[in-house]
Amino acid sequence: MSRVLLRTFSVFLNVISISVLLAQAPAAGPAVHAFPGRNGIALVAMGQNGFALAADGAQYNADGTISQTQKILPVGKMGAVIFAGKTSQQDPVGRAVREEFNPLRIATPWLEKHQDVSIEMASRELGAILSDSANKYFSRRATPKDANKQAFAAIFVGYENGQPFMKENRYFLPQAAGKKIRAEAVMAVPAPGEVWIFGLTKVARDLIAGNSPAMKKFRSEGAVTKLLKSKPADISAEDFAGAFTTILTAVESPEGKVLDPGPALVGGPNRVAIITSKTGFALQ
Repeated sequence: MSRVLLRTFSVFLNVISISVLLAQAPAAGPAVHAFPGRNGIALVAMGQNGFALAADGAQYNADGTISQTQKILPVGKMGAVIFAGKTSQQDPVGRAVREEFNPLRIATPWLEKHQDVSIEMASRELGAILSDSANKYFSRRATPKDANKQAFAAIFVGYENGQPFMKENRYFLPQAAGKKIRAEAVMAVPAPGEVWIFGLTKVARDLIAGNSPAMKKFRSEGAVTKLLKSKPADISAEDFAGAFTTILTAVESPEGKVLDPGPALVGGPNRVAIITSKTGFALQ
């Protein structure tokens, strides 16, 4: 083979090698999984050292007023459950006997009684209790217009035997009166740099992966800027928690309501937490 051909072949190999390296280079910014809804916002992310969680704290009452609640509850020492969707379903004010289905009021005393429960066991046992309670309430109140709509979700996040654990229990309204709700368990294998958004997703998605002028002010804040410029594998749980604080503020701001208009419920008190394999659950 001539020297010219050898030189040409060598250049060709170098070009291929550079192309392969560029294709394999990780992109900056997190990978986003969005599940839209109109009741609140819940955020979960996997950082290189653990999880970050965040949620607003507003819920509607039957009389149209808004009350405050905490949608993130610690599970044992190494986990948490975060609720997405409508956290309180109440009978109309005019009923002589009124009942309520509120998964938070079911979960809170159970978790206080089982303070050493593992995240996997809680996802099964508390998940089953929530299913039974939801069945008793919704099966007697099912209407055709609401058939198969998602009622709420309970996302269990943490560490099981030192390994990251994430399981979403989704609950769907019955098809008709007398029928049972439909429950689905969705397991995830979280990887560093992944974000899950439940509820009002537009503002959060735009801050993480968009370029809307309405979010320019929030996108320039340090915590969000760091998130956007970092490689997924380099983002810590603390980095995500800082960005989530800004995201919740943006969702509840006048600018956020312009970007995501229409009837929706979102408001404080906001709650942000992290879970690491070394320190367990901690509020930020």
